[in-house]
Amino acid sequence: MNKMKYSMVLIIALIIFMAAIIPAGTALAAQTGVVKGGWLILRSEPSFNSAIKSSYPTGTVVTITGLVGSWYSVKAPDGLTGYMLGDYLQINGDGSVQDSTIGYVVSANGLNVRMRSGPGKGYSIIAAYAPGTQ
Repeated sequence: MNKMKYSMVLIIALIIFMAAIIPAGTALAAQTGVVKGGWLILRSEPSFNSAIKSSYPTGTVVTITGLVGSWYSVKAPDGLTGYMLGDYLQINGDGSVQDSTIGYVVSANGLNVRMRSGPGKGYSIIAAYAPGTQ
C-alpha cells in the first residue's frame, strides 16, 4: 500500500511540474506590432462581437503579449490591453519598432506631428504630418 501512495504522490508532483513549465497559451515575448492599413480596433476579447475598447491609427506601435487564433493580445501605448486582428498588424520578432527603413508618424494625442528645422520647439516648423503617414 505504501508503494501505491508513493506512486500517486510522484504522479501528482509530475503533473504539477508539467503544468508549471508548459504555457497555457501561446506567448510571444519581446515582440512589437505596428498598426497598418488605417485605424485598428482594440477589442476586449478575440472576437468581432466583443466590446470595443479603443482604436489606433496606422503607425501605432503595440506590445504583443499573446496569440489566440488570428487575434493578438496587445498592450497599446496608452496602457490599454485587449485584442487586435493580426491581419492589420506588422509583427516584428526581435522587439524592434520596424523591420525595414520605413517609418510611420505616431502621435499619442492623435494630432499632427510637426517636423522642425532642428531638435527643439524653438526651431521653425517645416511641415506637419498626420498619424500614420509613411
